[in-house]
Formats: sequence, structure tokens, C-alpha cells
Amino acid sequence: MQKRKLSRDEISREQQIKNIMDDVKERQSSYYNRLY
Repeated sequence: MQKRKLSRDEISREQQIKNIMDDVKERQSSYYNRLY
């Protein structure tokens, strides 16, 4: 088994998580901008 090599599923999952986190950050910042 090669531990270094990430499977495609793992990579896509990490990318999805990154996208979601970015999405959340953008929503939060725009939400706060609306408040102030």
C-alpha cells in the first residue's frame, strides 16, 4: 500500500471541503458587511 498517494476520492473530498469553507467565509463576510 502506498500511503503517500492520495486516492481521487480523497483529493476530491478535500477540494469539496475547501470550496465549502471558502463559500462559508464569503457568506459570513458579506453578512457582516450587511450588518455594519
